[in-house]
Amino acid sequence: MEARASRYYRRLFSSSIRFPATLYLLVIITLLAVSCLDLRLTLNYILSILAPLTLFTFPAVLALNATYVLKGNKVRRICTLIGLIFFTSSIADMVLTVFRTLGFTSGKYGLGYGVSTVVLMLLFCTLLEWNFVKSMTLAMTPVILSAIYFYFAMNYSIKAIMLFLFSSTLLGIATYFFSLWLNRGTSISDVKPLELFKGFAYNWLTNDPSVFEEILHRIGTRVDGWIKAVRVVDERDNTVSCIIQTSFHTGPFRNIGGSMLPKVLVERVERELKCIAVLVHGPGGHERDPVSRREVERIVEKTIKTLSDSPTLLKVSYFKHCSKQDYEILQILTDKVPIITISIKNGIDDLPYELNHRLLEVARKKGYQDIMVIEAHNRKPHAFNYTQGDIDTLTEIIGKALDGRREKLAEWVEVGVARSRRLAKNDDICENGVTVILMRVGEELLSIIVVDGNNMKPGLREKIIGLLRKLGVKHVEVLTTDNHAKTAVKPGEKSYLAVGDVTPEEDILNEVESLFREAYSNMSKCRPLYIIGE
Repeated sequence: MEARASRYYRRLFSSSIRFPATLYLLVIITLLAVSCLDLRLTLNYILSILAPLTLFTFPAVLALNATYVLKGNKVRRICTLIGLIFFTSSIADMVLTVFRTLGFTSGKYGLGYGVSTVVLMLLFCTLLEWNFVKSMTLAMTPVILSAIYFYFAMNYSIKAIMLFLFSSTLLGIATYFFSLWLNRGTSISDVKPLELFKGFAYNWLTNDPSVFEEILHRIGTRVDGWIKAVRVVDERDNTVSCIIQTSFHTGPFRNIGGSMLPKVLVERVERELKCIAVLVHGPGGHERDPVSRREVERIVEKTIKTLSDSPTLLKVSYFKHCSKQDYEILQILTDKVPIITISIKNGIDDLPYELNHRLLEVARKKGYQDIMVIEAHNRKPHAFNYTQGDIDTLTEIIGKALDGRREKLAEWVEVGVARSRRLAKNDDICENGVTVILMRVGEELLSIIVVDGNNMKPGLREKIIGLLRKLGVKHVEVLTTDNHAKTAVKPGEKSYLAVGDVTPEEDILNEVESLFREAYSNMSKCRPLYIIGE
């Protein structure tokens, strides 16, 4: 199977425009510093702000209506955008009022409204891709109306009005030509920076990622992929649970591309098989992000087809923990396909995809048909940069773990599963909530906790493990799905929220304990079946 993945988009985002942007801002600040509008704390002051700002509403709404932004009924986002234009104007004029009060400048030129012209020009040039004449005409219309208002209602002199118009026009022209310079394109598939901004803007305003996904589709590359799944069926051959893994990454962020994979895939599998399904994360990073919803649908369709293929019965031998340095491995040893989870004490995030190939080669040399490698993604690292040495160390640890004797193989095991989506209302836990999977082989009990989110707050995994051990579970591991659906939803440093950054730890622990008791109470005799599709 093939799906398109965006290998280079992170390089696009990292292309720095700080120097030209900073230089341009310094030019604007210099222009702003030479003149200002006399903002008086009187009724005239209030009118001088409100009346021109009202005029700026019309071109903004017209521009947005010229796209399909308003059709999305995103009133809050539209108001936010228009409010941003007004806020920029007001702040600029307030700053210049301080300059005038301190004696640095004098005059009544209204350059804050010129700043609004800059914002409107950027809007027209990026979202609408208008030419210079069309952009300037619509951007300057409210400025000219403001000038007329200033002259007749505020008794401004002709000189002040001319300077007001001149400064606004100058800023508008500078903005337009700066956007042309900035939009020369990049070395990656000739994608233009303002084209990227347009994709971001459309997605933010309408929740429609199609414009941005089209860019990713152009710069993406086709890669081979696979789907692995463990179906757990009861004595009546009904599917109790399904653990799914794909070779694709669940990013980049928000509702774009692969970020929708966990939601769409789990919904579809649960609808088809009438079971509780979880999507687990394997080695691999953003270079393997599906670029669009279309690619996500292809992966989902292939998953459904794969789950209907003839499975391989897995006979479970035992559970085993092993560790070396900061690496921790939990192994479910079976006769044909071992299932491995990887945790790292100082943090883990997107192990190299190469690790899949290395471990598959090791497993086959030891007589196994395949191997399922799950990256636990359960502690948010401060920084990560995996080296060849890390891959070699993990390969060595897991290779030794696979040397265990395959004896006392059990065709039937006891399995219990429970899920709650109650905590999914929080910003750090995604739609599939918290799932607890229990498996008993002989006298040994294993618990896998799966939280639908993007990594985990440091220390929370250890608290969950401690809780389950107090409840009598010897083998415990905590996973997150690396779901990016709630990543970059909000601006700022907290655009990346790990599980536990918002939801109180006590709530998560209580949820896990409640689900453990529910899963324990519904444990039944089951068989694990393994399927792989390519």
